Amino acid sequence: MSEDAKIKSAAADAVYDFLDDSKRLDDIDALVLRHALPPGKRMQEALDPVLDLIAQGKLKPEDLPKRFEEKLGLSPEAARKLALDFASVLLVPLSSMLPEVGRALGALGIERLSAPASLEHPVQAVSANAFVHGELEKYKLELPEEHLQKKFERSLSEFVAKRKTREETLETLTRPRKVGGLGLDVYASARLL
Repeated sequence: MSEDAKIKSAAADAVYDFLDDSKRLDDIDALVLRHALPPGKRMQEALDPVLDLIAQGKLKPEDLPKRFEEKLGLSPEAARKLALDFASVLLVPLSSMLPEVGRALGALGIERLSAPASLEHPVQAVSANAFVHGELEKYKLELPEEHLQKKFERSLSEFVAKRKTREETLETLTRPRKVGGLGLDVYASARLL
């Protein structure tokens, strides 16, 4: 593997580590609270895939206000405020790994971190969070309560990203709800993984 290929591979790994970190979901939850957005599937579908779409080059940071207006029904000013907050919390760290994201932050009026100009867009695949979310939607696997669904997705994402072992994930999925688990069936959980 050439030195340039090693650099691009390391950059892609850094991007995936950032996208797959469960702190990203916590950051999104904090944005929802800070902007008093109504919780629910509509909000989740509007916000959760944004980082992956930007990392894949399918959504430009400067298009965030328009996306939030359309997907969440926000006023132009509220959508712009949410986009600025989203970008400053979630995209500024990503800009050091993806130069094109850093360059695009200027369109939102956000100062970017310096990024090496020699790196090209390293991300082609999907992050663990996006993969899990897509698969759960595809197979219509939903838990009855939103907070349980988020925990379910987060647990599976950590397993897919190899931050948790199969046993740790099974423990979380099958442990009773009263003690911090999801209370799912052992056999069904094992088959899911």
